[in-house]
Amino acid sequence: MSLTLAIVLLLLAISLLFSSKVTNWKPLVEQWARGTATQPLDVECLKPNADFDIRNTEPRPYRPWRSGKFVMTMGIRKMPREDWLLLDNRYFEEQKLRRHLLHENRRGVFQALPGSEMACREVLAEIVAFLTRRYPQWFYCPTQNPDYVHNALTGRTFKVAEPYENHPLEVAAQLAKEDINLLIQGAGPDPNQFYLLASYSMAPAGWHLEERIGWSLMDLHETVPGWEEKLREPVERRCQPRLKKYIERFLIARSFFRRLKADAPVERYNYFLQTTDEFHSRALRNRI
Repeated sequence: MSLTLAIVLLLLAISLLFSSKVTNWKPLVEQWARGTATQPLDVECLKPNADFDIRNTEPRPYRPWRSGKFVMTMGIRKMPREDWLLLDNRYFEEQKLRRHLLHENRRGVFQALPGSEMACREVLAEIVAFLTRRYPQWFYCPTQNPDYVHNALTGRTFKVAEPYENHPLEVAAQLAKEDINLLIQGAGPDPNQFYLLASYSMAPAGWHLEERIGWSLMDLHETVPGWEEKLREPVERRCQPRLKKYIERFLIARSFFRRLKADAPVERYNYFLQTTDEFHSRALRNRI
């Protein structure tokens, strides 16, 4: 089988990354109900894309490389707000596969550990707000049932308010195209680390969700080529105390995630090679 170059776009939004140590934090969906919340991505500024032709739109060809000597970096770029959740003509096929995997291999694609409940509710609320604003012709809340959202592309309707009929992350995965990974700070032994506490991963790149759920960000990247030699030290340097020159005290440098701003979303480009055209395959468990 021909070798396929696959590109994974990791969308990082600060609304998905918050400290589990905050005790007086209220879920965003509850604040919206009272009309007191500020939407992190400010969807009201988005222009509805009512004329978008999804059936004739090919997946966007990402080409995030440049000429010259190769330098390994985190691959971070600023992301236009309207590009947070993209749609294309593969949406129908991929959503069919998502439903199949949820039914046939649920634990292999969907995991949510205790402590992730607020984050899962928040990400669902964010996705619903974005899609109903950006693509109102396909995603909308029925007037007679405002607690539900209808996906006209698949003909399915989901409850998006408590009490939920399905897990919020499971619903989110049947609205958006992207895989969803929720990293929560302090959800493990190290209060400064971010841990993978919930995920829907249809197309994992050489890793298996059942094995790595609950792992820290550092542990997740241990097997990445070049991580130990080139990326671990600068990432950890941002996470640990360090002595600033000429100042007799330690400064706590915040990690990359903690420095993200809600009104400045970014995206990350990551490459991997796979030997099959399947999105989700047991063969992909073998690291390349």
